[in-house]
Amino acid sequence: ERKLAHEMMINSEKLTVAGQLAAGIAHEIRNPITAIKGFLQLMDSGKNYNQEFFSVISAEINRIEIILSELLALAKPQLER
Repeated sequence: ERKLAHEMMINSEKLTVAGQLAAGIAHEIRNPITAIKGFLQLMDSGKNYNQEFFSVISAEINRIEIILSELLALAKPQLER
């Protein structure tokens, strides 16, 4: 019974860590997406917009790509040394 309780506690801790990691990743990706969405809405509103908007959107897309590349690097199995 004690061993089962200990295993359940470890599994619960793993799920908590996985949930926190997922929330952190979602937050990091959502920030640049929100910026992109805001600039696209400004552009769609028909008001005059600055060419600078394109560089901001491009930079935010690059930021998302970096985040996803780092995530994929973490997911790759590491060779043991």
